[in-house]
Amino acid sequence: RSMFSYLDDSDFYTVDLILTENQGMPRSDKFALIFKTVFDRKICRDELDDLSQEFDQKLSEVSDKPSFVDGSVDFLKKKFLTHDLFIISAAPECEIQERLHQEGIFELFKGVFGSLSDKSVKILEVIDSHSLSSDECLVIGDTFSDYQAASKTVIKFIQIGNHESLVDFDCLRAKNFLNMDIFFTT
Repeated sequence: RSMFSYLDDSDFYTVDLILTENQGMPRSDKFALIFKTVFDRKICRDELDDLSQEFDQKLSEVSDKPSFVDGSVDFLKKKFLTHDLFIISAAPECEIQERLHQEGIFELFKGVFGSLSDKSVKILEVIDSHSLSSDECLVIGDTFSDYQAASKTVIKFIQIGNHESLVDFDCLRAKNFLNMDIFFTT
C-alpha cells in the first residue's frame, strides 16, 4: 500500500480495495489490475519488474525473519512423517523457498509451487502425479482463492487465521496450528 501512497485518496482507496479483495492473487496480476483500474493502461514489463523489486525491498525492510502462524512449524514437522506436504501459492516461488530455507523446513515438502493464478490446476496436477485422491487431501489456507481452489477440486478446506474474507463460507476454521490435530484421523 505504501508503494502507492502518492495517489489521491480516491485512487489510493481503489488500490487498497484491489489488494484486499484479491488476496491470494499473484503479485504481478495485482499490479496489472491496479494499472488497468487506476491508471487505465497496461503495465509494461519494466514497470512490473521495478514494482516487484520495490515490493521485495519493502518486504525485507519490514521483516528480517519470516513469520509463520503459531504452531505451524511444529505441526509440519510432525505431519511430514505421515503425510505428503505441498505448498501451492500465489506468492513468488523463489520467495516461498527462501522463507522455508530460512526456517529450515524446506525439506518437509514434496513440492513447492508459487506464482500461480489458478491454484486448482496445480492441485489437480499434484493429485495426479502423486496418485492421490481428493478425499485423502486437505487444503489449509487463509484467502478466498485458497477456498476456491479447494472447492473446485472437491477437497476439504480449513481456513487458518481470523480472516474475515471467508466468514460467509462453509468451511472448517482454526485460529492457528496449535490444535490442528483435531482435524486429522491419522
